[in-house]
This record gives sequence, C-alpha cells and structure tokens, in this order.
Amino acid sequence: MDGNTLAKGTGTGSIRITMSARSDQDYKGGSCIDNFFLVDLAKHPDFNAILSDSQYKTVMISAFDGTSYSDCNTANFIDPNFYTPENIQKM
Repeated sequence: MDGNTLAKGTGTGSIRITMSARSDQDYKGGSCIDNFFLVDLAKHPDFNAILSDSQYKTVMISAFDGTSYSDCNTANFIDPNFYTPENIQKM
C-alpha cells in the first residue's frame, strides 16, 4: 500500500512528500529518473493525485531539482562551489 492510500485512510488534512530524481527509487523501488525536472514529476499520476486532492489542506514538499541532485547520489546542493552563475540559472 502506498503512502497516499495510508494517509487518506486516516482522514488527515496534511501530507509530506519528497520530490527528486530519486522519487521512483524511494517510493517504488525503481531507478534514478534521467533528465529530471520537478514540473514533470508533479505530473506523474501518483504525485498529481496528492497535489490535486482536496482532502489535503497542507502539502509539505521537500524538493530537489535535477541540476543540484541529478544522479541520485551526489548532493551538489551542499557544495558551495556548485553555485556558479550557470548552475544558479539552471535551477
């Protein structure tokens, strides 16, 4: 059973999700999402169901973009040297 189904069963009005290139790995046991963009992930049926569900008055999202966390292993976002003008523009 997925987290959304479990949360809906409690009648809660709040849910917390993490959106990143690792989402398929973390939530479905899949692999890293290539060419990752947050807007595309929000359109996936599982995330879209959560984001558009009127039961949830509060949706807390931890989001990691495809530029700073593209390979599902390297946390570029914690490296100050990563924040070049070019990378900032991509994000």
